[in-house]
Amino acid sequence: MSGKRITLGRLFATAALGLLVLLACAWLDGQVCPAAAQSDKPTGEKAQVVINQIDVSQFPNVKLFVSALDSSGKMIRGLTDKDFVVKEDEVEQSPVKVETKLPSIATALVLDSSGSMKKAIADVQRAATTFVDNVRAEDEVLLIDFSDKVKVLQTFTTDKAPLKAAIGVIKARGNTALYDAIFEATKSFGEKKGRKVAIVLTDGKDDDGTNKPLSTKTVDQVIAAAKEVNVPIFSIGLGSDVDEAVLKKIAVESGGQFFPSPSSADLENLYKEIGAQLTGQYLLSYATDLAEPDGTWHRVVVAASGGLGQKQYMAPLDKTAVKPPIQ
Repeated sequence: MSGKRITLGRLFATAALGLLVLLACAWLDGQVCPAAAQSDKPTGEKAQVVINQIDVSQFPNVKLFVSALDSSGKMIRGLTDKDFVVKEDEVEQSPVKVETKLPSIATALVLDSSGSMKKAIADVQRAATTFVDNVRAEDEVLLIDFSDKVKVLQTFTTDKAPLKAAIGVIKARGNTALYDAIFEATKSFGEKKGRKVAIVLTDGKDDDGTNKPLSTKTVDQVIAAAKEVNVPIFSIGLGSDVDEAVLKKIAVESGGQFFPSPSSADLENLYKEIGAQLTGQYLLSYATDLAEPDGTWHRVVVAASGGLGQKQYMAPLDKTAVKPPIQ
């Protein structure tokens, strides 16, 4: 009997400890902690490493916002500075620090409201509202919807009430100016510094109703704009009529990720997954001694858990340091 009591006591103690850890993680919102719902360090498989964003607003100090994913797409938690190797222009950077708390993030929420979205619009509104409900108090969100035209329904705000009200009045009608909408989203960040992301939902291709592009902007212009503003684009393709190759290209080349959604019923969970990935990012920081403030491009490679991710950044241009041309 005493052996059984000890065993049961240990089980209850273990369960209580696990509950305390989960409660602590929930309380320390935005901090790095080993949540049970996330993946632990991989034991054999290679991680997928994505450099979502590079912040050089405090150059020569460089900040990298990095996602480390397992084979199922879950965030890998618990990595430390010893698990990361960072190279800039092929030269290893040291020391590299893993920050314990993420700064606030500005999110451009971009929703397709073309006529083909009519049956899905209620699920879209529910998913977008849930996403807004789950963002932290200090995080800003901007809302754009698009069909024939691109409309900014709400500029960047931390007030959730007007955002949810604007989501609730979206109506589905018209064609699909997809590229113009993404371009507008990237430009909406203006001179914003720090973390940022655009999350774009569509159920189709850029189309004027006759199988011809409606947007004035092209895919290449959208990607160039995203790189210029330094914003990753997370794209969601709803249904089977999307141009998956294009959505993947825009996402990957901007530092984001593509998410297929076979049904609108999947959207709420997808937005939760994206939110979890953003709050689970690693913030790596180092001081570069390679790059000059001369407006040139530099390539950064991050290795972790057997995986590699890479992204380029443009060093800021110090006009006072630029020599005038010889007359």
